[in-house]
Amino acid sequence: QIYSNTTCFVALKLGGGVVAWGNARCGGHLGSSAEKLRGDVIAIYCSGSAFAALKTDGAIISWGMPGEPIIAAELLARGGVATKSNGMAVAMVLETGEVVARGDTRSGGDCSSVASQLRSGVIELASTQGAFAALKDDGSVVTWGRGEPINLGGDSSSVASSLECGVLALRSTQSAIAALKDISK
Repeated sequence: QIYSNTTCFVALKLGGGVVAWGNARCGGHLGSSAEKLRGDVIAIYCSGSAFAALKTDGAIISWGMPGEPIIAAELLARGGVATKSNGMAVAMVLETGEVVARGDTRSGGDCSSVASQLRSGVIELASTQGAFAALKDDGSVVTWGRGEPINLGGDSSSVASSLECGVLALRSTQSAIAALKDISK
């Protein structure tokens, strides 16, 4: 099987070995991970500039651009179904509807302040350059990330009552998040 990201390719061979080519910085060279990737790999996950390999023993080996791209690839390998990144942090919805986040804490990489609201039911994510929003299956929205000194969407307290129910979808720009709402609810 062949996998790719923005600038390189990875092949998963029949014996579970991995071969990579392309931009070395973005995963086109296995580097120090080469020895661990000679066999027993069962799946490859890729982000824009990194890869993660899932091995038969459950180990996850990542390589490529450090930081956000490797975090995204590792989270995918752990069972994520949807990811959003903002260049500084990554948030992912797991199969259970739970959200996990990694990366720069000020930019949404730490969702512990709203973790109880993100344990289940999340169906969609949106991101700005410094925050995330999660749409839940009950139509509510949870936000976290940069709220001060410049609010990039992490602080939705001024519109909290409008985000409690009836939201159908989220859209975002670099600095704002919009919610499409069913006004009948």
